Amino acid sequence: MAAKQKTIKYSVSCTGVGLHTGVQSTVTFHPADPNTGIKFVRNDKGDKVVTPYIDNVVDLTRGTTIEENGVRVHTTEHVMSACAGMRINNLLIELNSKEPPVMDGSSKDFVSALKEGKIIDQTEPVDFLEITKPVVYNDEEKDVEVLAVPYDGFKTTFTIQYDLDDLDVQYSSIQNAYTNYEKQIAPARTFCLLSEVTELAKQGLIKGGNVGNAVIIVDTDIDGDEVNLFKEKFGIKFHRGSRGLYKSQQLRFKNEPVRHKTLDLIAKQKVFYSRLQLMAGYVQVNSEVDTEKSEISEMKDRIDQMSSMYSGGGNLLSILQVMEDKLLGWKKDLQDGKSGHDFQI
Repeated sequence: MAAKQKTIKYSVSCTGVGLHTGVQSTVTFHPADPNTGIKFVRNDKGDKVVTPYIDNVVDLTRGTTIEENGVRVHTTEHVMSACAGMRINNLLIELNSKEPPVMDGSSKDFVSALKEGKIIDQTEPVDFLEITKPVVYNDEEKDVEVLAVPYDGFKTTFTIQYDLDDLDVQYSSIQNAYTNYEKQIAPARTFCLLSEVTELAKQGLIKGGNVGNAVIIVDTDIDGDEVNLFKEKFGIKFHRGSRGLYKSQQLRFKNEPVRHKTLDLIAKQKVFYSRLQLMAGYVQVNSEVDTEKSEISEMKDRIDQMSSMYSGGGNLLSILQVMEDKLLGWKKDLQDGKSGHDFQI
């Protein structure tokens, strides 16, 4: 029997502070009719609607910001990931400010709220986006590789690499991203390198960030002035010169950062096709950096066209061989004890 579209039966809310804007915010999830899709509604802007769709993405600086008819919604990815992960197709997301609350930095609280609202089937069938041919996106300059291939279900594999003791090579493979989303992906919190904190603050971001809603990776030595700055502004208490994972925090998973990357990937998939579609395919990502809007648009075009080639030339087999060689190299490093971050779920 064909899968049915889903919404919730009752309205439910979450309240907190916005990660980047620092505004107090309440997000309320409302039921929506079949074929409505996902819509944000700014009740502080005369109930204007902002649709999370690729053409409405205006900024990807540490979050996905969308705009429609002059009204913006910042940092949509954790809410959108929860909707996609719980396979909800139709929802009105009411906001009383410009950014959803960050909660604990993951999608866990949004998932709990949606379940409290009682997820229900509707009368109309789901429109699945089915990957029928291999699709590849490759950016050698940014060391980003994305591969999507046919698969019976929705499987994701994500690999990230940083030159850090606590964030070297991390790998996560989710066999069924929809079935396992609630337990294996939604609780993974956003993370930030300490070296990025000062610059992000200068850009007017992370105004609501603290150790209660983000995992902090200490990737640089810090002096006395910086120790005081982080303590006063963000509540982060460091010892001078300390490096590694911020010691007062405990990871929910040993590979929590890459799982959060998977969370964001699922959110971006929902922004690609915000109305009714769910993904059917296997998506593999090797990346060190966040993708830009142009890259997302290009990947979307590749998926739409079901192309098996990428614009830089070459063929699929050679690309797959390069990706396989990299993964085998990282696996050898792990076996030789050079990294402790190979965790598969």
